[in-house]
Amino acid sequence: MDHCHDDWLERNCPTLRNKVLATVSMEGYIPELQGDTREANTKGGLGIFFGDKLEGLAAMGMHKAFGCMPMYHRRLVQEIQLGRQVLSYRDVSYEDQPLAPLLDQNQRPVALEVWGFDTAKPNQEIRYEAEVFSVVRGGTRLYMFSCPPVFDVLYPDDATHPNGRRHRFLQETLLAQCVVKLFKTLRIVPDALLINEGHVAVAAAITRGDPTFEKTAILYTNHTVVSAGLEVFDARELTDNDLGRARYIMRFPRNSWQWLWQKFIVECDGKVLIDFSKGAMEICSAANAVSAEHARATRSLFPGQAKNIVPILNGSGDSWVMDSLLELERRSELPTPERLLELAVEGKAEAAAGIRARTAGMTNQAGEVISPEGVTLDPDRPTLWLVRRMVEYKSQYPILKDIVHVLCAERDQWVESRWGPVQGLGMQVVVGGIAPHDSHEETWIQAFVSWMERPELKGRFVFVPQCDTHVLRWQAVGADICLNCPQPDKEACGTSDQRSARNGGVNIAVYSGGPPEYLEEYKSGMLIGPYINAQEFFERAPVDVLDKLSYLSGIYYAHRQGDSRWAAMKLESYLASRKVTAEAMEQRYAHVYVRAIQERQRIRVQEAQEHKTAAWVQHREAKAS
Repeated sequence: MDHCHDDWLERNCPTLRNKVLATVSMEGYIPELQGDTREANTKGGLGIFFGDKLEGLAAMGMHKAFGCMPMYHRRLVQEIQLGRQVLSYRDVSYEDQPLAPLLDQNQRPVALEVWGFDTAKPNQEIRYEAEVFSVVRGGTRLYMFSCPPVFDVLYPDDATHPNGRRHRFLQETLLAQCVVKLFKTLRIVPDALLINEGHVAVAAAITRGDPTFEKTAILYTNHTVVSAGLEVFDARELTDNDLGRARYIMRFPRNSWQWLWQKFIVECDGKVLIDFSKGAMEICSAANAVSAEHARATRSLFPGQAKNIVPILNGSGDSWVMDSLLELERRSELPTPERLLELAVEGKAEAAAGIRARTAGMTNQAGEVISPEGVTLDPDRPTLWLVRRMVEYKSQYPILKDIVHVLCAERDQWVESRWGPVQGLGMQVVVGGIAPHDSHEETWIQAFVSWMERPELKGRFVFVPQCDTHVLRWQAVGADICLNCPQPDKEACGTSDQRSARNGGVNIAVYSGGPPEYLEEYKSGMLIGPYINAQEFFERAPVDVLDKLSYLSGIYYAHRQGDSRWAAMKLESYLASRKVTAEAMEQRYAHVYVRAIQERQRIRVQEAQEHKTAAWVQHREAKAS
């Protein structure tokens, strides 16, 4: 036990010292798992956030906290064949993983009885058993529910299942039952239950409707920026508009189903929508967003809500930091600028080895091998990374398409551009990410693969296939410069920049989401924008990125002649990242935990007084009659 972390809790939030906090998510990044098992359980920023959150809870001293999530049994695989992205799923084995089964008093594995439905025939009940396993994620216990027929793939849709949305509804309602039954099996009544996104709102609703958990405060963390990202189901598609059936399979407690159901219902244009995010917002004792800008966006997502949306900036955990740097941190030593430059060489070497392995044998559209042994990058050139999901608002292709040839040209070479002749920057560019099936962004990947063979880019531009948490770590430890370029008001926070900064990498980020809250222009990073709208973004952002990269390329190469600006910016980036560690994030959350628990206690006292008053009035009326 690290007593310095306990001291922080004692000094700042002593009422949390012995509180039990449970947190739930549909996905989670679990670096303690290896290979396919790790990749099956996380897909994007939410999963990474949840895994790092569990680490932060332990680091902050919340020793009675624990997490809950499904255990998935198939993982998404991305391959590049004939220059195109090909997606498939493969089965996952949990043998030889650091997982322990939950045992009952007779030392037998616990199997929770939960009820679902046939997705082809929603009126048909199906009984399932969910086994419970646990792993220690960064110091915090994480319980995982194994039910392969239901928890098969993360975020099912019509591309993965004949009735994809129904299967997703089944997963989310089954998880809710698992969570509450686990509480009862462990004989735990959490002081607070924190749910991540609307996906897991039913777990909060069942908890709130069960008198056993009367004292439990509900906290809701929203991670969504636009209304299309909220978790909403159309009752017509879900149960053929049988509202009674839809309500029933949500498994609300009998004594409270009516008022809980109303929290989730929205009637719109003659349709009945089941809005999990609305339900979460109305049930919770406190709600938060993951950056100051996102808090404003979240308020607009829930018009008419009186709850205060608290902004809490995200943070990133230690598993993204190179081992040599972590050793310094654990000895409370500050790296010198020279040491950060040495560590950057180590990080680039780790990333370069991974890139070579992943790109070996890739084929172009003609079926020809692009690089038999994989792409080898030059360790002496500055490398720009853009690894993240391939979705429209992330904008990797629109940003790069008009400037990539300039970035990769030699510094003494002048090349034509949209803005006239410009000087090359002598850089390398690494891109990676998975595009949704049958999406427009799949054409981005085709373009990126073709760029690898363009004469002016060959050996200096690379698309890394099979994007997963390993590639994200290579970006964190190996990027000289990490570029985050979402369209305005489309990113809740963004954490790629945080993971890079924690290793002393330099970031260029749009003035939006989380980066403006800890990066300082030309000191600890570079910011572009802000932009009024998408049109202005597409017009200005590419040249703004080019301008910033021109400056960074200049100081990168100048440091060989004794210029200290590059090393100084790396150190300032590393120092700024202290604000976005997982521990710092949870220290910010601690005050909201206290507030939510106090609010729940206040409501309980108020409800008790109202009940007492109503009983007194009823007694007086009976006596008078």
